[in-house]
Amino acid sequence: MTYTRSKPAMRLFPIYLSVFVTALGIGLVSPLVPRLIEEAGANELLVGLTASVMFASFVLTAWPLGAAIDRWGIRPFLLGGLACYGLAMALMPWTTKLGYFFLLRLLEGIGWAGVWVSTETYVSWVSTSDRRGRNMALYSIALAMGTSSGPVIGSELFLIREGLPFLLTVLLVLIAIALVATVVPEPEHDQEMHAHHPPISLTLAPKLALPLIIAGLYGYGVASLVSLLPVSRPSTQEVSLLMTTTIIASVLAQLPVGHLTDRYGRRPVLVGSLSLLTLSAILASLEPQFDLLLLLAVMLGALAGTLYPIGLAMLADRASSRQLGMANGLFSLSYGVGSIIGPACSGWAMGMFGPYALFSSLGLLSACLLIALILGLDSEAHKSRAQADI
Repeated sequence: MTYTRSKPAMRLFPIYLSVFVTALGIGLVSPLVPRLIEEAGANELLVGLTASVMFASFVLTAWPLGAAIDRWGIRPFLLGGLACYGLAMALMPWTTKLGYFFLLRLLEGIGWAGVWVSTETYVSWVSTSDRRGRNMALYSIALAMGTSSGPVIGSELFLIREGLPFLLTVLLVLIAIALVATVVPEPEHDQEMHAHHPPISLTLAPKLALPLIIAGLYGYGVASLVSLLPVSRPSTQEVSLLMTTTIIASVLAQLPVGHLTDRYGRRPVLVGSLSLLTLSAILASLEPQFDLLLLLAVMLGALAGTLYPIGLAMLADRASSRQLGMANGLFSLSYGVGSIIGPACSGWAMGMFGPYALFSSLGLLSACLLIALILGLDSEAHKSRAQADI
């Protein structure tokens, strides 16, 4: 069962649905796993270390998985990633020994890396250049909707019975496995694709620099906002409203921006997004009244959220089909590194300069990237891509 680029884009629907149900499963259990680990006798440090193990396994396996996808195809690693994640979630509620939690979180990170890199590579490969921005935006929407709606549902189910969110997660993973196994075809590769899998060359590496920087900035911003926004305001109600509006804005902005990148190009839209993101972050750091901060949170969510599909579309534009797996693995690696560094750096800035430094740190980084683009960063790669499209 193979997929050619001439077939309708609706064939991507099972991939979007697989991403959604897997992300929903992650959202269902993410707030609950620390509670289970605490019940096993762990203190805050150990709870944090188990989370670090999960993120580290994701980061360290993303690139090798991408290289393996280039050689052996997408479906085996997508199915394997789903199976690893589902197994970790099935065993988690029954685990009582702390050491086993570390192993299960390690398996969880590997599984999510398999799902993430495989699905990103799939959408990248089957999308033509003039539809890539839109398709990546739909991918981002499926991911965001799943992860954002999961915690609310999971918390309610947890009150009924502790193991229920995990049971539902496993069920969703099984649905995703069934979809991939039955209706998601392997993309049709060149005949020599699996025989030769050239690494990212020194010639190609500079062309991927900008998408990888975007992935790191996106990971930095999202992880910082999710982790530290709850401690930036004294009111729980205000924090909930800020986080909800940020997530909704991020979801709603994806598809329009995807269309804009397909019509006007990735770089102009990126420059516009970074300009508004920098301005919004700087204004938010000036300690505005809550009504204005809420409006700025909408802007921050919408603009930060657009970095992900723009970066993925740029990456797919520049990597050959034989290198898409490894390129997407590098993208996930860069995102993961940004996610690890972001909360630590932003938390340090908040401790030094106050809670609103959460926004100024993000604004400073986006301003640096914007200035670098204006001064000519990636201009040669942009020209080469424009000439290739003519």
